[in-house]
Amino acid sequence: MDDPEYIKGRLESGWMFGAFLGEKLTGFIGLHEEGSMGMLEVLPEYRGRKIGKALETYLINLCLEHGFTPFTQVKEGNEISTRLQESLGLCKSKQKVCFMEKMLYNTNLL
Repeated sequence: MDDPEYIKGRLESGWMFGAFLGEKLTGFIGLHEEGSMGMLEVLPEYRGRKIGKALETYLINLCLEHGFTPFTQVKEGNEISTRLQESLGLCKSKQKVCFMEKMLYNTNLL
């Protein structure tokens, strides 16, 4: 995610959560606007400590408490994320899911 305004909006929504070691942020996760879990990031020096698993477990449970169906979107080939999802009991959709977004073009350049 490289859109600071989007991140700011997610923070303001109350659906971004961090993991801390004392006062130090070690990782974070959030719920996207359309309801998928994502933005999972564990800072490099804290990887391998199951922080990502703890963050995602927390968000799954929170979604369930609010009556949401927890789901995530994993880019094809991201084996680390795929293994994490499987270890948490999530399963792949039977078919590929594709997303499209509307692009605005400067017609003066066409």
